[in-house]
Order: sequence, then C-alpha cells, then structure tokens
Amino acid sequence: MRVIAKFDDFEGLYVWHCHILEHEDHEMMRRYEVVPGPELVVEQGVTLNLGSPHTTPAGNILTVDGILNTPQLDVEGLLRGTGEVQAPVINHGTVSPGLSPGMLTVAEFTQVVGGSLRIELAGTDNSDPNNLQFDQLLVAGNATLDGELDVSLIHPFALSPGQSFEIVDVGGLLTGTFSGLTELGFVGKYANANLFITYLGGDGNDVALLSALHGDFDVDGDVDGSDFLKWQRGESPFPLSRTDLADWEANYGMVAPLVASSAHVPEPAGALLMAMALANFSCCGLRSRRRLGKTSAATTVDYLG
Repeated sequence: MRVIAKFDDFEGLYVWHCHILEHEDHEMMRRYEVVPGPELVVEQGVTLNLGSPHTTPAGNILTVDGILNTPQLDVEGLLRGTGEVQAPVINHGTVSPGLSPGMLTVAEFTQVVGGSLRIELAGTDNSDPNNLQFDQLLVAGNATLDGELDVSLIHPFALSPGQSFEIVDVGGLLTGTFSGLTELGFVGKYANANLFITYLGGDGNDVALLSALHGDFDVDGDVDGSDFLKWQRGESPFPLSRTDLADWEANYGMVAPLVASSAHVPEPAGALLMAMALANFSCCGLRSRRRLGKTSAATTVDYLG
C-alpha cells in the first residue's frame, strides 16, 4: 500500500512509527524527510548547459553542486548548493548557499520583494574551503538587494561580541538593501550578542554581519554615552524599550574583545576596531530527486530544449 500525503510548511526530518515500541526492531519506526517539492540536482563534477532561461517553480528545489550554465535563472522555489550558477539569478523565492553551511557562486544576483536569502552560521572561519563555517554567496558581477534576510545559528555555535561574517562577496556593484535593514541595521538579538548588518564590508561593497555587545547600539565596540543617546533617539534595536535600556545599563563601560575572523572588516569600522584593539591591549529518507551524472568523473550535459 502507498500513501501520498501533503505537508504544507513543515519541511524537515520526522519519524513515522507504530505505537508498540517493540516494533521498532521490525523497521516500524523509521525516519522520513518532508521536502518542498521535486528536486533537480546538478551534482559535483557535472556541467549542465541549458540553451534557454530556466525557472525553478514555487515548491521545487534546485541543488547546484556542479556547474549550471543558462542565460538566466529565475528562482521561485529554492536554490541551494555548493557549486556555480553561470547566469544572472533573479530570486523571487529562497536562495540558501551551501548545504549547512557552504558557498554558492553566481554570475549576478538580484533579489526582489518576496525573495529571501537564507544564511546559516556555525563559526567564523571560512579559510578552509573544505570546512566552511558560515554560508557565503559569491557574486562575480553586480548584486541588487531587496526582500528578506534569514539568519540562523547551527548548534552548538554561539555568537560572541566582535565577530564578523562576510555573507555576500560582490565582485561588481552592490545596490539596494534587504527589507528593513539599512546600514548597521539590527538583524537579531542572541544570548551573548546582538547581530547587525553592513553593506560596506570587505573591499567596501560586500555584505557582512557584525556581532556586538548588548547595549552597543552604534556597533563601535564599546558601550558608552553615545549608545545611550541612540536609545534616547529611538535608534536602538527595540526603540525606547526597557530591555535595551537594561542592556545598556548592564554593559556600560564594557569593550568587546577583538575576535579573529576570516571575514573582512568593513572599511568604516577600521578606526573603531583599531581603538578596540588598543583598548584591549591596555586592559589585558523520502524525497523526489532527478540526479544528473555521477561524482566519479566530470560530466557535461547540454540541453537545448
């Protein structure tokens, strides 16, 4: 007997089982995975050449671990993987670099209203390409941003003040911002630090995430009177809130440690980080997939339809 069921908005790993625990020994308690929809996989070592623009429909997955060459890729479902899309990518759905975590390369990137860039953080060091610790989108050309930024931490990693993550490396021009996230916009509050965004990272036009002390509302590495002024003006993460004021009071006078990171530090913060360094010195299952090719040898697939 086959049972086909539809699970909306519940992607992930689950367990099906019989309620008699002894039955697990007879394969009656097993794991299954709910995925958004059909998946097209371009495996590592495979080059897929498409003669016309390609669209990943809503509810579908496109995983690129090899090379995808097409005039244009429109993402309405989910694009993920660790390979290279040799085409302009228009994101109406979700782009999730890597496979928890990893790096995805595209020729150009445009995210529109309704699109989402999903970033996972599991550490700060991306110097080893075989052991990346946070997601990164590499854009060879221009990038235009809008829509949402979705950031999550992979257990057991925890943020510490003073860390940075270059999540979008742009080779050309960077225009636009994520919705509701202007320069040094507040991304989220975590147990040990707040997370902010800058569009002036790397060589001055890359997107980076910066962690800061609770109460460091201007993200300059310390908690001082300037941060209290930002709270008074309603410019803290939760404007004029008692929570932000309590954070400022609890951490007043503290300076964030200088934490080593593989991500480039934004240029505007250079002088501030130097001050921080000096201060620190002085204080010291079930899925539908279409696979193309094998990983044992390079494969090129030309599709002109």
